[in-house]
Amino acid sequence: MFFNFRNALTKIPSSRDMAVAILEAAGFGERLYGRRIGGYISFSQAFQDVFVLEMLNKKQKGYYVEIGSNDPVGNSNTYCLEKYYGWTGVSIEMDVMLANKFNSKRKNVCINTDATKFDYAKYFKERSWPTQIDYLQLDIEPANNTYAALNMLPLDEYRFSVITYEHDN
Repeated sequence: MFFNFRNALTKIPSSRDMAVAILEAAGFGERLYGRRIGGYISFSQAFQDVFVLEMLNKKQKGYYVEIGSNDPVGNSNTYCLEKYYGWTGVSIEMDVMLANKFNSKRKNVCINTDATKFDYAKYFKERSWPTQIDYLQLDIEPANNTYAALNMLPLDEYRFSVITYEHDN
């Protein structure tokens, strides 16, 4: 039997990761990640949450679809929307550990699945979502997976008011 040491080493958290986990467990996640800009507290990497709120006039009780959620608070484009503006949303995350972390910290659900195979139309219909959804966030790698996930969205039945598409280049 072969043991993959390289793979095992990637599972060992760094001292920074451990410090962040301790601070999050102690309830300091918001203070650790939140940054003030104007009248907002942003948790996004590049203030995408502020952009969405500005485009939608600080809308309360909106709807979002987050494809590629990653961390539930740090660098999250939807945490502020959910926490401070009462938005309803669904997040899709392929990494089971990140999806579980999300579901332990957030009100809205994170589904651990492949975003390129998820039945978005069925999900929206079963939950009576509006046909005009406020925000779509796309952030999965590589780019061809983002494109494949985008093609799975029922764009003939549902529209999005604001879309952000994260890329690494």
